[in-house]
Amino acid sequence: MSKIDAFFKVANQCLKIVKNSDQLYKKKGNGIKEGLDLFVSRLPLLKIIHELSADYSKIDESAAKICIEITKTSVLCLSHTVDIETQINWHKAALEAARKLGDPRNIYLTANNLAIALTDTKREKEAIEILQECLDITDSQSLKDKSGKAKVLNNLGIAYKNIGQYSKAIECYNKKLKIVKSIPNELLEVSALGNLGIVHKEKKDYDEAKKYHELRLKLAKKLNNPILISNAYGDLGITYRHNNDLDKSIEYLKKQLRLTRKHEIQNGEGRALRELSQSLYLQGKIREAIINAKKALIIKKGKKDPSVSEIQKTLLEWINESC
Repeated sequence: MSKIDAFFKVANQCLKIVKNSDQLYKKKGNGIKEGLDLFVSRLPLLKIIHELSADYSKIDESAAKICIEITKTSVLCLSHTVDIETQINWHKAALEAARKLGDPRNIYLTANNLAIALTDTKREKEAIEILQECLDITDSQSLKDKSGKAKVLNNLGIAYKNIGQYSKAIECYNKKLKIVKSIPNELLEVSALGNLGIVHKEKKDYDEAKKYHELRLKLAKKLNNPILISNAYGDLGITYRHNNDLDKSIEYLKKQLRLTRKHEIQNGEGRALRELSQSLYLQGKIREAIINAKKALIIKKGKKDPSVSEIQKTLLEWINESC
């Protein structure tokens, strides 16, 4: 058996592994841990096969397809198991393979994943350049992918928001909103409304922010989706806090907390407790703020959340102040 034949035999086995890992992860609950555990147990082999697939992509179209599929299918597990530079390198290899094949759909899908990773490392200018190319592809006659275009516009809006270009971010989110209403896709509509609310909050245009979050909340309730409802409550609570309406802020954050506890949404509960502690502190209720922050810290530690050190620092400051 030649080296490349041996590669394809193992590569196809690896593709089955990443598909199983991804399917388990998407089941949520215990499936997330099971999917990640399976992925991690095979990660050394997956890294070797991915590197080989990237090399063979230069001379073999089937190897290019393997490189693309392994990367696309691994995207969720990769984000929780390897460092960001490794993620970027995998996405770059997949994008190069897609370009080698001249495959428009996979060019924009792999480029979109790359742009998300670049945004996570504060490399928004690179991400924006790549996402503009993705927009052109989703608009092309050969594709005309409305849902894909909406997702690209979402990521482009995030990149612009992160670098303070709020007008461009709002333009992207409004375009996304128009597309998802025409499809229609109410889940993506909730996302678009939420993003518009967030960027208007960052612009300190609080009335507009509240308007979009209220519309988002109404649609989330229509969909009867507790996660979407709780997230909308949370962003309304944060917006009211920035607008110095602490009573309203606490009201919405307590609604978020009740809902997340009822439906056992731990990530949402941790966020609600942390934000509620901030609003309580500003209202002068330091003891209550400390109690809620401590509860948030327990949840965040369990989830290995990157905000743990920041919460610990805030707690120490509050405890010293209350002494």
